[in-house]
Amino acid sequence: MEHEALGEARAWILGAIGEPLLNYLLPEGATSEEGGTAGPIEGEFFSAVAELRRKLPEDWDEQTQKQAFRSWLLQKGEGDKTVARIVHERTCVDDVESGDDAVTAALIEVAQNVYPALLIPAEPLPFPALIQPEVDTAFHAAAYQNGGVFTRAIARDSGLSSVFTQDSDPIHSQFNYQANTGHGGALQLATLPSELLLSAWRDVRETMGPVGKFIERVMFRWDMLRSALLGNSVDAVAKIAFTGVLLPDGRAVAFGDGVVRTVTQAERDRVPEGLKGKISGYSGDGEVVTINYDGDVLLEYRFPYRLRLSGDLSESWVDSDEMRPPADINRLALRLRFALMLSMDSTPRAQLIQTWVAFDEPPRPGSSISWSDPRHGAGFTPVRLTSEDVDRWCEWFDILNDSRVDKIELALSRILRALAERRDPSDVLVDSVIAWENLFGTKDGEPTFRITMCLTKLLKEGLEERVKFRTELGKIYALRSRVVHGSGELKATDMVKCQEALDVAISAIRVLVSRRQDILDLKDGALRSAALLLDG
Repeated sequence: MEHEALGEARAWILGAIGEPLLNYLLPEGATSEEGGTAGPIEGEFFSAVAELRRKLPEDWDEQTQKQAFRSWLLQKGEGDKTVARIVHERTCVDDVESGDDAVTAALIEVAQNVYPALLIPAEPLPFPALIQPEVDTAFHAAAYQNGGVFTRAIARDSGLSSVFTQDSDPIHSQFNYQANTGHGGALQLATLPSELLLSAWRDVRETMGPVGKFIERVMFRWDMLRSALLGNSVDAVAKIAFTGVLLPDGRAVAFGDGVVRTVTQAERDRVPEGLKGKISGYSGDGEVVTINYDGDVLLEYRFPYRLRLSGDLSESWVDSDEMRPPADINRLALRLRFALMLSMDSTPRAQLIQTWVAFDEPPRPGSSISWSDPRHGAGFTPVRLTSEDVDRWCEWFDILNDSRVDKIELALSRILRALAERRDPSDVLVDSVIAWENLFGTKDGEPTFRITMCLTKLLKEGLEERVKFRTELGKIYALRSRVVHGSGELKATDMVKCQEALDVAISAIRVLVSRRQDILDLKDGALRSAALLLDG
């Protein structure tokens, strides 16, 4: 093929299928000969494409012709392989395992045939949508057309066939499940190949590695799901994304049993469009800091995932402790957020604001996602963390990651709500005083006197300073009573006291967890307040 014609052919094909798929079909340097002329394989392929285009109806527009070309690449040819795979394998030898059993071997065959469809650029929807498509529609069609060999292998497998409700046609079979994440549903056997392949693609798409790496992830996903279906506990991943701060470039940090790192582009692509957007602010040295509302920092946490097959999805899945959602995830996130706030000596305070939560569950990896828009909460200022900031964050997390802190968890959560979620100063006041009461409250005696005395003794030194401080705390308590009983609107001076109530609550926890752990040894507010008041 002439050099000019070769260039035109490549340009048309590139516009139809994109660079990743073209490189898969005809790897650079493996097909063209010196001087830019087409080698035998490339020339044969381009000639076949030219012949295909000549056969297409003349009234088809350019877009329809390109769609027909993509469909042709995904048609099956010799050896039940797609045309794209046949072209690829004439120039490349992929390092792909064969599979240890019939089901695995069938899935590998499906993955090799469908992989080219994943390389086609996804067309954005022509209208606003909650989430834009990750892959081209050709992928779902290819997964369905090729997936039959896999679903039939499952129907013939003695261990797996009993998992699915039986139908005269195996492809219509499904299983109902409930999981210890609080999620559940029905998964059809016919959609299982696309679920597995898409989840594996999310794992490797940013690196665009060889086919063998993709197959490895498909096998990993399948092994995990099969083990869960057969009643075993498997390791799954929970991901919680936060906005508010940026990590130092490339920094990933271990916090307890979790890891905090930067959100990847593949993860960001899964977030609803309505959550996207940016906010900028200035650092202390005048640097512009820009963050994403959908989150820049991610907590990744591995936990034992359990799945229970169920004939009736209306049954409760929390009738046993092992089927309850893992509480440690929320505990870790709470301490992570509070530790950052304590570690940063800045005004306004640095905040880690939760934006979305996703469970990478074996039945539907990446699809169990919930979110909240940080723009609906209180305002915040973007912060770029330094390595020193992260080190202090880790130190405070270690202090908070103490079982004794579990006793005042309500105070921690109320303070974070007041700081990140509450727009109304009266709500900040109420949450802050609830935190006070969680620390030192009791159902016995006069709570205002007892709690304000405890906070005063904990935070202030000297009689004169303590008398003045306790008087101010009493005024805050009286304001809170007015607010909760609906006795008038807040004045400008009252709003200052709302913020003071929050400052006191944060200061009290800072002292308790860092210098007065002896008080935290006690099981409730009554004992903590008594010990503090009777201590010298």
